[in-house]
This record gives sequence, structure tokens and C-alpha cells, in this order.
Amino acid sequence: MEAARTVSSGPGGAPVAHDEQFRLLFEHSPIGIALLDLDGRWVDVNDAVHRITGWTRDELLARDLRSITHADDLAADEAQAARLVAGEIDDYRLVKRYVRPDGTDAWVLLSMALVRNGDGATRYALAQIVDIDAEVRGVQERAAAAEREREERATLEGIIALQQQTAAAPPDRDTMLQLVLDSTLALLGRAEGAAVAVRDDDGGFVHVAAGGTLERFGSLRLDRDASLAGLAFTTRSLVWSDDTETDPRAQHAVSREVGVRSLIVAPVLADDAALGTLIVVNARPAAFHDSDRPMAMLLANCLSTALRQAEDTAHIQRLLVSARRTNAALRASEERFRLAFARNPLGMIVSGIDPDGPRRRRVNAAMARITGWSVDELETCADSAYVHPDDRPGFEQRIAALRHGATPDHEAVTVRMLHRDGRLLHLRLHVGAVRDDDQRVTGLVMIVEDMTAELAARRELAERARLLELARDAIVVTDLDGHIRYWNPGAERMYRWPADAVLGRHIDKLLVTRWNEGWDADSVRAHLMANDSWEGELTHLQADGRRVVVLTRKALQRDDAGRCTGILSINSDITARRAAESRLRASEALFRSQFEHSGVGQAIRDLGDRVESANPALAALVGVASAADLVGRPVSSFAPDDPASLGRTERADLVTGALDTLTGETTLGRADGGEVDVQYTISVLRNDAGEPQRLIAGYQDISDRRAAERARDEAAAALQQRNDDLERINRLTTDLIGVVGHDINNPLTVMLATAEMAATDWADAPAEYRDFVELVRRNGQRLEGTVREALSMVTIEAGRLIARPEPVRLAERLGELACSAVPPAALVCADDVVARVQPEHLDQMVANLLTNAGRHGATPVEIRVRRLDDRVEIAVVDHGPGVPEDALERLFTRLERDERTGTRTKGTGLGLYIVRQLARANGGEAEHRPTPGGGATFVVSLPV
Repeated sequence: MEAARTVSSGPGGAPVAHDEQFRLLFEHSPIGIALLDLDGRWVDVNDAVHRITGWTRDELLARDLRSITHADDLAADEAQAARLVAGEIDDYRLVKRYVRPDGTDAWVLLSMALVRNGDGATRYALAQIVDIDAEVRGVQERAAAAEREREERATLEGIIALQQQTAAAPPDRDTMLQLVLDSTLALLGRAEGAAVAVRDDDGGFVHVAAGGTLERFGSLRLDRDASLAGLAFTTRSLVWSDDTETDPRAQHAVSREVGVRSLIVAPVLADDAALGTLIVVNARPAAFHDSDRPMAMLLANCLSTALRQAEDTAHIQRLLVSARRTNAALRASEERFRLAFARNPLGMIVSGIDPDGPRRRRVNAAMARITGWSVDELETCADSAYVHPDDRPGFEQRIAALRHGATPDHEAVTVRMLHRDGRLLHLRLHVGAVRDDDQRVTGLVMIVEDMTAELAARRELAERARLLELARDAIVVTDLDGHIRYWNPGAERMYRWPADAVLGRHIDKLLVTRWNEGWDADSVRAHLMANDSWEGELTHLQADGRRVVVLTRKALQRDDAGRCTGILSINSDITARRAAESRLRASEALFRSQFEHSGVGQAIRDLGDRVESANPALAALVGVASAADLVGRPVSSFAPDDPASLGRTERADLVTGALDTLTGETTLGRADGGEVDVQYTISVLRNDAGEPQRLIAGYQDISDRRAAERARDEAAAALQQRNDDLERINRLTTDLIGVVGHDINNPLTVMLATAEMAATDWADAPAEYRDFVELVRRNGQRLEGTVREALSMVTIEAGRLIARPEPVRLAERLGELACSAVPPAALVCADDVVARVQPEHLDQMVANLLTNAGRHGATPVEIRVRRLDDRVEIAVVDHGPGVPEDALERLFTRLERDERTGTRTKGTGLGLYIVRQLARANGGEAEHRPTPGGGATFVVSLPV
């Protein structure tokens, strides 16, 4: 902006006012107006200059422009002033800073033009100064806030990316450490070095990984009790120091050695334990911002997650190795089953149960040999087809119960079956159910033994054994292969197996025989064959799972022909009670060791929900001095929401066996009044009869996991809030343009009115006076156009642009605009052409296009109007250099200016943007079209 006044030389060469009108304009203008000589010294200033700069009129008149200009703006100001004096430009505008007497800066918009005498000689420079200090500082503060917000958001996004990288990285501890260190240095821009320190065996800390300025101190050792790293580790909290030289907690010698003045130490936590610390450093004191501390803690959490991931992956790899071995064993087992099925001397029947398909059945060759029926005949008949009619109903009932899962998965069934030749066979069938993963019965496997000859021999042996049935010792008769033929009441008492459950079974497999003193089954059999008898100690497994040590005496049985028919064993229990007690003590010691040293809180409770025993880990969880303080207390005293407490349905599910284990999450109350989040596992301890005796509960602390989840949710919410703030800043920017336009428009109206009043006696005024008034009017009109564009842009951006089109005769309307344009434009338009448009919008659109042609194009400038079927096209054509190819896409965008002319022409970059928006509001369009032969053509299409 500029102001002008008519001046002449008074006494001493000072400028004086010619009339009262200029004095009013100069003294009462709301913006600063000043005259300077060509050396940059102040010649005259109004009160607004004093208010803006803080310098009094006398102080300014004793100085020059350089003395109050900010050093960073001086070069640009002097460069423009030199071009102005040299005649390269008529005027210039510059945003710059003045230095007030108190040393503070004052932001202004300076407009400078030359004042010439009547003969055209340059006399003074005229400056107009607009105070924009508040607006600039507001923009700077918002920009700084946005930059801080951008930096924090970038760091958070980097941490999220780091979490994704650690999830995808190889599960190697060293790789994870280096990845987190590199990310720490990249994300915390003020971190010059970073390291991870862990506790060593001597109680101190040692760097296990380092980067940046700490890389050459990779094995540096820190004192746990006299270092900030030790403090963070011990308290499991964030520790920082703005100056290690003055901080009494720091190891000063170590800090000087590594060149550290400020640092942040974040503990690396896993569950409730500290694994180590993440250290970030800088060589300058107070180098870190407050926002760096939570970021360091988040990075430490990433490191903890990465280390746990590496440990979990290693565990999974071990499980995979075990799974592969299991699969290999399964395949081997399947192969053995196939061979056993084909080669087994016992009969085998495998039948499938498929409700949606045909019944499947397989029979081996041994079954065909036993029954005399062919394999094909047996595979196509029912399971009970050849069973004796008297045994068939019971057999079919037991097989059906197995198929429907109504009985245990294994049944031993003795039936009579008809041989093909009509003989009666006595068979023992061992029937087992095959289940899928959902525990549904999908098939049956039957092992068939021909007991016909054996039963005959057993009857004979039974007659002989009656004399021994009253013996207290266990008397067992087996065949030469070890299958039980006789089992006396003493054996039932000793081994807890009834005779009908063990007959036909292999004794060593049933009793899980363990041989002592270097003997095994083969050597004992060889000894029997050679000597007819053997005596020694061995251990057997009772039906209840307990082992007994027995003294056994074995003897061969022979028939009348002297052939060996079986083995008679007389077994005496010699250490049953002692063995049981020893086993019990060992089991108790093992359980107690696990119970006492487990990191998971555990409690054994009676059925009345009182604690019988608790381990130290549970005492630590609930904050009591020792586990003994919990004994005898009701569980509800520290777990009020316990799901297995008396009266809860979950407890009924546990006691009845509907649930094997009850798991979930709850809160335990601590002795200090606090609470701790835990994951619980509760199961029932039963006796041998399956009766519930006690409950055992395990409690795993999950507080850190819950805290991490809450921190994650809070970080996401903060990020969304920052995005909302950015949108508000964008709206404020648009509002600022509107406010500035409004505040400038009021003083501008006064200035233009004053200029018009000054031109009332135009004919009698000196030429120098007319030049000044014309300079003020022309620049005022230019500024008025800028304000109009700004206000139009605000109206458009706010969505309040409303057009009220009406028929307008274009020849008359455009003729006035063509004549008033600088330079004037030629109009080519028929007299009868009419378009529907709001007249004020038409004026602004064409005026903007003419102004654009005057600034960026070259004469001659033409307005060409032609009527088409349903619209009228108004084209403004210039003969300048045209629009660069790379600027076409951005031509009608907001604040877009031609880079080639932006430094020597004035404009806001809003003109073409406003033209298009006004055209569209009136139902038309604005566009640029190529111009053959050079120049630029802008066309506004309007409805007729």
C-alpha cells in the first residue's frame, strides 16, 4: 500500500503540505505514512508510524530506515529500494520487521513509491506501513504448534511401524535389539546415541547393544546403585536428567567419558519384572523436550515386546521340532498298525461309522483262519452274523452302546461263534471305540482271540487251582507267551483287578513288570525252560496305579506228555505300603518345589473356600508379608469376584466335571487397598474315586498388558484429536484472510474517499499534486481489488456464494469494463447479445481476466463475445507469452501465481480461482484455451 501527498520544498528543503486535505490524509490515516529522502533518512512521519514502531517522531527524524530495520530483512529491503531508485520498478511491497526501542520486533507490510517534482525529478520516497504484527505472530505460533504436533505424530507412526517391523523381523534377540536402537535414533531426533543396558551377575549394568555416539562404548559397565540406569531399573519408572554435570544421581565420571550431558532412561519391563533399560543421550544439556520422555517409554515397551517375541518364537520353534517328531512317530505307528493288521495272528476287524455314507468294514486273514469264513464273506456281513443266537442280543447291545459312546471306549466281550464247519468257537473280542477330534465315535476296532482250546485247558487248570484259592498270595497261571489263564482271589486282592477283566491279557503289559537284578522277560523265560523254575523280586503296577514290590516264584506246568502248557506264578507282596509311601513323599516334594518357586500366584483351597496353602508369588500379588498370612483366610478376602466361590454356577461345573478347568480374568485386592489385574486358572483336585477334595487356583499378573492396552487406546485417541486440531487450523487460516480483508477495507474506503475529494479542484492543481493524488487513487484501487478477491474467496470457501442471475446486455456492460481497463481493451460484441448472470459477478469476472491479461500478457487485449445455441462465450485474449505447459493444471487453483512474473507483478493468486467459482455459481464455466500464434485466451461461458 502507498500514500501520496503534494509536496514542495519549504525552508531547509523539508516537504510541506499544499492543502488541508492532504494534511488530514497524512495525519489521520490509520496506517503509517512517511516520507524519506533518497538516502533512506526519515523526513516526515505521521502518528501511526510512531504507534507501530515505538519510536517518537523526533527519534525517527534523527535516524535512517536502516537503523530500525531488522538485520535479516535489511538486504531484501535495500535490494528493492535500489531497483525503485534505478527506475526498474514503480513501487514495491515487502513484509519486514522493524526493531522497536525495547528490542522487540514489529511485523509490517511496507509499500514504497517515489515522489517526483513537476519536472519528473525524484524528490522523496513515500512509504505506507500496515501493522500486521499480531497476524504474523499468530500464524507463527500456529505453525510452531503444528510442527510440534507433526513431529509427535511422526514419532508415534514410527513407533507403530517399529512394532510392525519387530513382528515381521527374524526372531533373533540381537536383531531385535539393533532394530529398536536404530529406530530410537531415527524417531527421537534429539537423540545422538542410544543403548540397551541389562543387569550382570555382579549386580551392575552393562551395555549389551549401543548405537550412535554410544556405539564405541558397547560394553560399558554402570553402577546399579549410583547411576540413573540403576534407578530406572530399581523403580521400574522413567528417569531423565537435563544436565548430568549437576545431577547428583548421575555417574559424573562415566558421563564425561562418553560425552553425555542430558539423557532419558526408560525401563524395559516384562510382566512385573525389569529386564533392563533403554538409554538415549545428547551431548548438550537440556537437549530433550517433554514429549521425548513418553516416546522413550513407548520405545522401551516396543523393545520389551520384541524381546518377548524372540523368546516366544524360540519356544515355538522347539514345539515345532517336537511336533515334527510326534508326526514322524505317528506315521511310524500307522505303518506298524498296517503291518500288525496284516500279519497279526489274532483276528482283527475294523469297522467305520459314517452316517452319510456306506458302512465300511475290514477283516484280516487271521480272522478268516479262526472262523473258516472268507475275508470277503466276513467284510460284507454284519458284526453279529455268525454269533451264536443265544449270545447275539447281548453282543449287539454292547456294540451299539460303544458306537453311540454310551459306555467306556473299550469293552472285552466273550461270545460264542459258529465255525464254517459247524463247530462252536469260544472267542474273546477286545472292542475299542475310535473317536475324532470332536470326540465322536467314528469306528470300532475288534481284536479276536480264539479261546476254545484255552477254555478247555483253563477248566482243567481251574480244577487244580481250587486248592490254592484260599491262599493269601497271588497265584497266576499264564500261557508260555504270558497271557493270563488263571487269576486267583489273592491276585485280585493284591493287584485290584478282577479275574474277568484280566483273563487273556498279557501279564507283563497289564502289570507293567519291572525286572530287578539284571533280569528281563527273555532271560527269565530261558531260565525257566532250562530249570523248570525261577525265583526273584520284581515290581508290578496295581490297577489303582500304585507299584508293588513282589517276591515271585515261577514254575513250568506240563501236560501228561511232558509238554509245557503254561507258567505258574506265586507272588507275595513284600513292600506295598513302603513303596506307596515313598512314592507319595517323592510326589509331594516335586509338587511343593513347583508350588513354592513358581512365578505364578497359586493357592490350594478347601471346599469351604478357605486357603489351605499359598505360595510366595500369591503373597506378593496381594501385598502381604508372607504366604502364611493367607492361610485360613477366605478366598473372598482378596478375590471378591472369584468365579469358583460357593454358590456360583461355575463352581458347580467344576465339581460335577462339566468343566475340567475354569479360566478368565479378574481383579485381586491388595493389602494396601490397591488392585491388581490377573488371569486365573482354577481346577479340582480329586481322590482316586473321582470325588472332589480341594480346589487349586493360579493367578497370573496381567497389569502391564492392561496398561499397554490402555496406553495404545489413549495414543490413538490423541492422534485423532491432533487431526481434528489440524482441520481447525485450516479453517482459522481461511477466517484470517476474511478478517484481514475486512480490517483493511475500512481504512481503504477512507483513503479512496479522501483521494476523490483531493481531485475536486483537479484543473487548478499543480502537476506534482495531481501525480500524488493519482498515485494514491491507483494504488488504493489496486488494494481494493485485492480485498475484494480475499472476501470473495472467503465467501466461496465458506459455501455462502449465491448467484442471482438476470438478463444482461453484454455490449453496454462490457464496453465500460473495456474502456476502464489498464491497458484499455478492444471489444468485439454484437449489440443484441444477452446472457443470464448477476451483473456484479460479471463485472468481477471480466475485470479479473482483464487485470490478469494486463499483468501477465501484452497488448493488444481483446474482449470477444459470441453466441452459441444455449450459451454465450466471453473470451479475453492477450498477446503475451501465454501460459506455461506445466502451470495449466494449477491455473484455476487458489493462491496460484505465474512463477515467471510473480516477482515483478502484483496479485494474490486468487483472481482466476474466483472467476471459475463465480462462473459456476451462475450456471456457467471458466476455462483456458490454446491461442494460435501466442498469447493466452480465457473463456467464460454463461447461459442465455
